[in-house]
Amino acid sequence: MFAPTVERFVRAIALPSSFWPRFDARARYVAGIVAIALVYLAGGELAIRLHELAGIIGEIWVPSGFGLAVILLYGPRWWPGIAIGTFLTVVLRNTPLAALIGSTTDVFEALATYYVLRVVLRMRVQLDRVRDVAAFAAVEIVVSAVGATLGATAFVAVGLARHQELLQLWSSWWWFSIGSDLIMTPALLTWATRAQVPRLDKRRRRTEATALVIAGMILLALLLTSVHPRWIPLRPFTLMPLLLWAGLRFGPRGAATATFVVSTAAVIADVFGTGPFTRTAELQAFIVVSSVTTLMLSALAQERVRAVARKVAIQLGALDAIITIDTSGRVLELNPAAEELFLVRESEVLGKELADLAIPPRLRHAYHRALHEYVARNGTSVAGTRYRTTAWRAADGLEFPVEIAVTRIPIEDQLVLTGFVRDVTTEQAAEIVRIEAAAELERKVTERTSQLENALREKDVLLREVHHRVKNNLQVISSLLNLQLAAEPSESTRRGLRESQNRILSMALVHQLLYRSRDFARIDVGAYLHDLVCQIVKAYNVRPERIATIVTAPPAPLDLDRAIPCGLIVNELVSNALEHAFPAPRTGTIKVALDTRERLIELTVADDGIGMTTPLGESTSTFGLRIVKTLALQLEGTVEHMPGPGTSIRVTFPNTPVAS
Repeated sequence: MFAPTVERFVRAIALPSSFWPRFDARARYVAGIVAIALVYLAGGELAIRLHELAGIIGEIWVPSGFGLAVILLYGPRWWPGIAIGTFLTVVLRNTPLAALIGSTTDVFEALATYYVLRVVLRMRVQLDRVRDVAAFAAVEIVVSAVGATLGATAFVAVGLARHQELLQLWSSWWWFSIGSDLIMTPALLTWATRAQVPRLDKRRRRTEATALVIAGMILLALLLTSVHPRWIPLRPFTLMPLLLWAGLRFGPRGAATATFVVSTAAVIADVFGTGPFTRTAELQAFIVVSSVTTLMLSALAQERVRAVARKVAIQLGALDAIITIDTSGRVLELNPAAEELFLVRESEVLGKELADLAIPPRLRHAYHRALHEYVARNGTSVAGTRYRTTAWRAADGLEFPVEIAVTRIPIEDQLVLTGFVRDVTTEQAAEIVRIEAAAELERKVTERTSQLENALREKDVLLREVHHRVKNNLQVISSLLNLQLAAEPSESTRRGLRESQNRILSMALVHQLLYRSRDFARIDVGAYLHDLVCQIVKAYNVRPERIATIVTAPPAPLDLDRAIPCGLIVNELVSNALEHAFPAPRTGTIKVALDTRERLIELTVADDGIGMTTPLGESTSTFGLRIVKTLALQLEGTVEHMPGPGTSIRVTFPNTPVAS
């Protein structure tokens, strides 16, 4: 009940804003500044009265430790309270100039210490780490020396002190600043925060605290009042065991509190001339050494407690078995997972051979040889390297697969080995199932692939046969037309039959190319147009020296839905040019060009003949041209009559498959 009460009291002093909950932030801030200044003024008055009683300049400056604690706890925004408190304390007994120098120096020391410790070094105000205690002591000594130098030099510079007094003034300023900061600041920091205290039983903690307080009171009474017999060699440092007791058993809070009580009692006794210190320097040295030593040991004890707690938490929470042995193979430590894995208790197997606990009899010789070689290698940790082996459980004689990792830990002059053991029976069974499943899947994939390949070959044969039969049927139709053509006496009818025959042959040529190709969905449009034009010229029995044909088409693939309309368009336009563009004895050239672009395909059929007598338009009555326009619409394209000599027709359509 005592500790929470002190915590609330210290927090109330260190953070005055907690007293003003009904006011806004600005009012609370002003009230806090006033509260800090009043506490500072009261502490300064107390220090001055003690100094006056002792008849010396001073041993500690009480307000300095309070102001530094406030800044470290709650930030630099409270510095006006320190400045006002120092100024009021000094101005009541000295000049305003001296008060200004003193307040400026106090604010500088507090802010500089805050910046270095909290901003640069990231110190924890609980003082439960060795690095924090060392940083606090070192920074405080240096900053206090700088502040004392600035303050003493300013006093001499403005004539408030003589040059001969500079060294004495500097020494006194430095020592009473250090003394206050090392006595009051740690006590306020540890009580104003949730400083960690070793986990002790409440009854045991109360009993031990009571014994510590009683022993401390008796020893302080004997030492500081000088009532003990002279044959008992009591000296100031006789108090160190009590301080170490408080620090080691009650953490940083206990260390800071014990140091504060002992140092305060020593200062009061020295003021009244009853203490054991013959010189002020002895008292100041005792304060500094005892405070730093006690805080350092308490922080070291806390770090050890945290390290042990972390180790215990890791061992208790680890899913793997953790076994520690010495270099001869004797068991030193087991975690609960190891006890559960090997069905033993730690107390039953400590000091026994690990081989008798976990190594199969048939593998023990190899184990001892491997252990000897591992120790003799004098290597470092091999953590992270895991090995598969077989473990044995002595309780039931069961062998099971495990995965282990071993690391060596040197402890002083002793070497211990820690092994991390994981039962991989489930993992191994799962791995076997996975391998079998993978093999079964591979077999099914191979089987299905073979089936698909066979089906694909059958489909290829079927498609090839379909194209072959379509081509044959079209050729049969062409042959029938050819027979009809031979028996027909009318020239106009013969012309119509020949045109129909050419159209059928252009479609048959597509299926012939598909039959020969490996790709039954597309044909090479370049080769197709070359063969088609040659076939049309041959059908019209035109000599090359009279009408030449030039085909310019890249070897581009074209699907069946666009290849047949393209072939029919070329058939109509080339046939029309052969029939009408070059009346005898006129000669010329027919050009067929296909230009494939990213989005468009342009098909152009041009000749240098006599030209068209009827313009290409909606009223076109020629059957062949109507077929061209119809096929262009089927390709979602357009037909244009290009200007120039002769006749030039260009069909443009998208370079995408035709929608079904």
